[in-house]
Amino acid sequence: MTSLWVPESANDEANERAKTVYATYGVAMYLAACLEADLVHAFALHKILDAKESAELIADPWHAGYKKNLVKLISHVEDRSPTDPKLVDDLTECRKRRNLLAHSYWRDHDEDLCSKAGELKMIRGLEADIEFFQAVRDRLNEVVADPAHQQLGFTPEQFDAEFRRLYRKANGE
Repeated sequence: MTSLWVPESANDEANERAKTVYATYGVAMYLAACLEADLVHAFALHKILDAKESAELIADPWHAGYKKNLVKLISHVEDRSPTDPKLVDDLTECRKRRNLLAHSYWRDHDEDLCSKAGELKMIRGLEADIEFFQAVRDRLNEVVADPAHQQLGFTPEQFDAEFRRLYRKANGE
């Protein structure tokens, strides 16, 4: 088994670029995971809204949602995004990019990691992924999750207050 190659250069600039590649990859994977969680949450919210019997409300739609694969989760968005018909296509593209990051990114870019030009190319590509994941997450929330929250009686102010409470709690305030 081979180990992950890490540059052993005395050149601080090369080391900083390598760190930037790994850190930017981490942010891209994090946002891909956040997008996946947002899909689960949007699916669960709409499952609650669409429930016909109380037994469906008692079930844990988030737990079931996390067991679904991205293709199934994306299919649930199709009927819920009439104001953004390109959203499903963009979610599908996010799934493809996420799978490349998770399964073959380092193998596909092994030679790029060996040069300054390659590292910079990797960083630019990862930054484009980050931008795309975040833009699609924003659209998903705006088109699918936010209307469901409103139907359930949750306001943006309530979410903001809860976020601030959790932030204060996490920081020991």
